[in-house]
Amino acid sequence: MDILLIGPGADNAGLASGGWTITWQGQDNGSKFPQATTLLEAFQAVASQNGGSVTTNPSKIDDVDVVVLALAEMPYAEGEGDAVNLNLDGDFMHPENAKAIEFAKKTNKPVVTILTAGRPRIITSDLEDWDAFVMAWLYGTEAQGITDVLYGDMDFTGQLPVTWPKSNETFNLSSMNQDRDINNILFDFGYGLVMNIEKE
Repeated sequence: MDILLIGPGADNAGLASGGWTITWQGQDNGSKFPQATTLLEAFQAVASQNGGSVTTNPSKIDDVDVVVLALAEMPYAEGEGDAVNLNLDGDFMHPENAKAIEFAKKTNKPVVTILTAGRPRIITSDLEDWDAFVMAWLYGTEAQGITDVLYGDMDFTGQLPVTWPKSNETFNLSSMNQDRDINNILFDFGYGLVMNIEKE
């Protein structure tokens, strides 16, 4: 499989690690992170072993089978990182997200979106443009954990530890509130793709 990997989270271990790494508020330091494996490096490792290819050059779109869209938040910690606007172009989201989203939408290729963030973001209007969505949270320096499940070498077993809102206005809906309006929830607490892949 030939992949186009785009977006600010593609080759940036600093974004994948968030706050309390290197500095209190974290660093957007690209792949310059001690002993880290970025998403790009993880995808390249799989491709080199299986005859596929990975490019980060959008001009190669006609040569690939799928677009992997790597969206990311900027690093933050504690009160310094409080956000009101949780849209994909909102508070603390990386400024390059919007450009990558628009490009992926126009490619007519299957799009797999990986979101690297420490909290749910409002993706309600974007989901219809994506063929798959993976909430990677802040996976840190070990991006192989992402490619392991994407390629089926390991099972998806994660389930949401929070309620995922449909809009900024409903971000505080908790699964503990029995009177909440379920129509304002995009994904409920405990939602997730749990697979059991039989291996030979």
